[in-house]
Amino acid sequence: MKLLSFFIAITFFSINTMCAQASVEEMKNNPKLKFIIKGWVKDNSTKKALEGATVLLTGTNGTMAKVTTKKNGKYKFYKNSETKEKLILADEDYHITISKDGYIQTKYTESTQGIYDNEVFEDDIYLEAEK
Repeated sequence: MKLLSFFIAITFFSINTMCAQASVEEMKNNPKLKFIIKGWVKDNSTKKALEGATVLLTGTNGTMAKVTTKKNGKYKFYKNSETKEKLILADEDYHITISKDGYIQTKYTESTQGIYDNEVFEDDIYLEAEK
């Protein structure tokens, strides 16, 4: 009887563990899961928006995208403008490089590791003028 109870407990634990793993995979591959990386590029001294800054996104999964800030200094990565495929996926790291002539290049990283709910990563980036 004790052996049978032990076997049932182990079986129940194994089934629950498999279901939990499947749930993580389902959440990770959820087509409705939405990640956005966005922000503003500004001058460090004046705190004013910088037009014409290049913002490059590079993912550990090979994703690459580039945008140029408009007059308001905004940038945003969500979907590829041509293919409409998502740029930001679950369980990846994304390196963002910001550059503009006359300024020191800046880099930062965002990660979606272990995040299975919609998330907006929003950052103000302040570029320092070259001396």
